[in-house]
Amino acid sequence: MPVGTTCPSCGASVRYDADWCTLCFTVLRVPEPAAAPEPAAAQPRHAAPDPLTAPLLDLVRPELAAPAALAVPATQLAQPPRAEPTWPCTACGTTNQLSAPLCGACGTPFLAAASSQVTLVLPLIGDLTSLSRGQRIAAAFGAVVLFLVPVALVTMLMSSSGPEGPTGTQDGQPAVTETVTP
Repeated sequence: MPVGTTCPSCGASVRYDADWCTLCFTVLRVPEPAAAPEPAAAQPRHAAPDPLTAPLLDLVRPELAAPAALAVPATQLAQPPRAEPTWPCTACGTTNQLSAPLCGACGTPFLAAASSQVTLVLPLIGDLTSLSRGQRIAAAFGAVVLFLVPVALVTMLMSSSGPEGPTGTQDGQPAVTETVTP
């Protein structure tokens, strides 16, 4: 199995086949060079634009179409500078660089509002971690009863014992049979 690599920007471990770093979002793949466009002389010229291949706006409003000499290929357009990843301070809201461990304005640590205490809050019960052991046992017993009572009722309603009862007798009374002896 191939071994992971590290991000050249932040040093985080990344998969060998990752396209970008999951920590700092740096692009890890080298873009393939674009194919060179064909010279203008090699492209055929037609008297009228082809409605299937020409842009719709060029057909509807030809005065807005840019002359071919001024058209710039998409590969030559300038890429906007990439912004450094940031994190917002939970105390004052200031945006800080991801590499900064403290807020530059108030000094609050990164993720200071995150609680290290584990809580489990349930509706109608509240926080289970603040309950005593007896209260937690009572809550567990109540949850079991809440689950088992409907299951038992559905089981009784769906059972195959009809009005005759389980032994095949009416109202639970033994069936009377007459025996005739010759």
